[in-house]
Amino acid sequence: MSATGVAKNPQLTRETLMEGARTLRDKSRTRVNETESLRRLPEVVLSEIRELRVHRVLQPARYGGAELNFGALMDVCGTVAEACASTGWVLAQYCMHAFMIGSWPQEMQEEIWGRKPDSLLSGSLVFPLGRAKRDSGGYRVSGRWPFASGVPGSDWHMCSAFLEPDRAGEPPVMIMFMLPKTDYELIDNWHVIGLRGTGSIDVKLDNHFVPAHRALTVEQTKMGQAPGAILHNSPLYRIPTYAAFGFVQGGASIGNAQGMYDSYVTETKTRAAKTTGRSLADHQAMQLRVAEAGACIDTARILLQNDAAEMYRLAAAQEYPSMEQRTRYRRDGAFASQLCTRGVDALYAVAGGGALYTNNPMERYFRDAHAINAHITMNWEVNATAFGRAALGLPSDSPAL
Repeated sequence: MSATGVAKNPQLTRETLMEGARTLRDKSRTRVNETESLRRLPEVVLSEIRELRVHRVLQPARYGGAELNFGALMDVCGTVAEACASTGWVLAQYCMHAFMIGSWPQEMQEEIWGRKPDSLLSGSLVFPLGRAKRDSGGYRVSGRWPFASGVPGSDWHMCSAFLEPDRAGEPPVMIMFMLPKTDYELIDNWHVIGLRGTGSIDVKLDNHFVPAHRALTVEQTKMGQAPGAILHNSPLYRIPTYAAFGFVQGGASIGNAQGMYDSYVTETKTRAAKTTGRSLADHQAMQLRVAEAGACIDTARILLQNDAAEMYRLAAAQEYPSMEQRTRYRRDGAFASQLCTRGVDALYAVAGGGALYTNNPMERYFRDAHAINAHITMNWEVNATAFGRAALGLPSDSPAL
């Protein structure tokens, strides 16, 4: 039974989902070039995600999900990212948005999962780029949002906006809206050097009506009192949403770095220097870089797994993390990604000229590591500053937290 009293699907355990992740990883390895060429996940990969049900890690048990935790999310998505960071990244987005919908009104959850339990959900949460105003029975929403990872293959998409205040002088409210794929315009502009296969294109709305049950304010996600948190009565849905974002991208970063490490070690074991014929594995410089990269990846994984476990324990005890703790989770997500990129860079620096070729996976791991770091949740300066302010007793400048 889940914490909600709803029977969990016996086929969706951590072990079976990890087995599915390894299967998807191995299949994705053969489709990396196609994924990058398409600039989105191929239809066959989307079908495999549904078939293996790996996107249901954080979906409520009430709707057939595994209702696990963020440690499991990082393991599942990180495993897939070992072969293809784009696939692992998009899978993490689908998982995270299923977790987020677990906090929404039951009517919204029924509308999505009652009709199609294996729905894929994406989102683009850049609030300043959207505008909303109240209308009879709902809202009118306009905006254009970038970086909508996975939206070409998703069934629903989450947009974000500042809600026009009811009275002059009041601050705008941060609000999210859920829309079926028939309601928004897709703008195909994803031409990038890294995470090429994520399909992170723009989404556009123009004065579009959204019913009230398809909306949720950010404020409702903070204190474990969102409608879904009460509906499911599970520790998972009492976790403050925006404090957990570092685990999503963090898992992809760890998986990508692990893939680089495995690729480099496998190749170097049997590689000889062209000029001397000497085994490269016998060079101390190579050994030191392997040790550095391995330590970086292991440390990143331990750091985020410990944070994920702490966050779940607090939610289970119905304790709400302080601002310092919430900003620490975000700090650690960014720091873990910095560690992973350091590991990737250490190996790429001694990978030789062969790693320049696009048919060498290490070239892609290098590009994807730096693309992952471009995400706002992985930005060290932003997230470190937020933590520093909280630790030093200053007011938070992170309104979503």
